Amino acid sequence: DQNPDTYKGQFWATGSADNGGVHTNSGVQNHWFFLLSDGGNGKNDKNDTFSVAGLGIDMAAAIAFRSLRYYLVETSNYSDARLGSIQAAEDLYGICSTPVTETAKAWYAVGVGPEEIGSDLRMLQITGPSTFVCGLSDSEPISVQFRYNGCTGELQAGSQIPLSYQIDGGTTVLDTLTLNTALAAGDTVNYTFSLPTDVFAKP
Repeated sequence: DQNPDTYKGQFWATGSADNGGVHTNSGVQNHWFFLLSDGGNGKNDKNDTFSVAGLGIDMAAAIAFRSLRYYLVETSNYSDARLGSIQAAEDLYGICSTPVTETAKAWYAVGVGPEEIGSDLRMLQITGPSTFVCGLSDSEPISVQFRYNGCTGELQAGSQIPLSYQIDGGTTVLDTLTLNTALAAGDTVNYTFSLPTDVFAKP
């Protein structure tokens, strides 16, 4: 009823009223939940053709609740909502499960993010240094743990993956991860960045 069902599509509210239209524009997530529950086919306001099978309201509710409970905060946006619900679906039903793929498809249907999860490395945690202090320098290399999210095939040994990070707007540190072994969906890999001698992060 004159509320948007697509991100920045028809009826999308702009301006300063209602903090930018947060209540009107919540129709997008309402429609996402409807599609995740009941499924649907068609074209959205971006002219993207979608097809969502639907998981039933109980499974959709479990995903939505876990996302809200553990992954979203007051300043979260629609991109955060997509990522949080995908992570929630992975927590509950497993990486590359049907609920995960349908969650992504439902977001695509309302104009948020790609239809497929994609084959990438997701950072799980920073493993070193164990204690974070202000003013990290090149004498304190950063170690991280990644997980491979690819659901359509392995990432082969020898693959080279560009990596980077930045601390507090300081110098961007660039590096390349070369895989020693193949990675299948859900596999993790630990990596320590090799820092150039002239890199110092801002305090």
